[in-house]
Amino acid sequence: MKKAKRLLAVLLAAIMIFSVAVVPGYATNLSSDNFRQPNESKGFYWFTYEQSCGYLLDLLDNLLKDANITMTCDELNDMVGVNLFTEITPGIGLHLDEKLENAGNPKGLLDLRSIDGVIRTLVGVFDALDGSLAGFANFIGILGDLIDTSKGLNPTGLNKELQRQYNTVSDKETLEMLVNWLCNQKVFLRDVVSGQFNLGSLLSGLLIDLLVDILPGVTEEDGKIKNLDIGLKNLLYSMLIDETATAIPSGMTIDDAVQQLVNWALIEGTGTSAATGAA
Repeated sequence: MKKAKRLLAVLLAAIMIFSVAVVPGYATNLSSDNFRQPNESKGFYWFTYEQSCGYLLDLLDNLLKDANITMTCDELNDMVGVNLFTEITPGIGLHLDEKLENAGNPKGLLDLRSIDGVIRTLVGVFDALDGSLAGFANFIGILGDLIDTSKGLNPTGLNKELQRQYNTVSDKETLEMLVNWLCNQKVFLRDVVSGQFNLGSLLSGLLIDLLVDILPGVTEEDGKIKNLDIGLKNLLYSMLIDETATAIPSGMTIDDAVQQLVNWALIEGTGTSAATGAA
């Protein structure tokens, strides 16, 4: 449970980082060579697009390092009660341990402690899921919609050759690859949030109890997460606006909440509505 909560915290923080991925680069001249050089008249700094990409990836790398999340294939096997992710019997299994090793991770280790580790882990997972036994696992309900080509995770855009460790690869290339890959997950993310995605027994064991525990209102029905959109709205409101609140006020949208934050930062006032500021 602690590992799952750290993972959720990383995912939320990563979403926040990627949501501002283009802001520093496009806030000034993309061809500027001035990096962290103060503007004497206005007292702020210039960032080039490439340097902005590096800064954002550094933030995410530090976040992943601090979270220190790893999982072994043996732990996954224990969750489903059979050695599905290695070998059920000699020669038969997903061989995820070997796929991870082929991708560059230590054998059998799902490593989320760095951006490169996440890339290698995803490559290994997709490689393992691209096989007949994965279809069997799906048939018996372990993977749910995870490998459904129209609903599940999509490997399109993921490129293990664009890791930060390679000197010939720029941070711009790595970040743009990750953003492109994330964009290709829109169907998967939409179905999860709308409660249309069947998690299967594996992801259900990992996520549903966690989400029900930390997001009031979230429920589970036939292996699907229900009311996740409401739970996320309530969580964001309590994190951004009122930590004592258990639910977003009736009639208020997330856009209203974000506008209120902007007003608090820019407008001197005492109001609490989206149209006014705060003291």
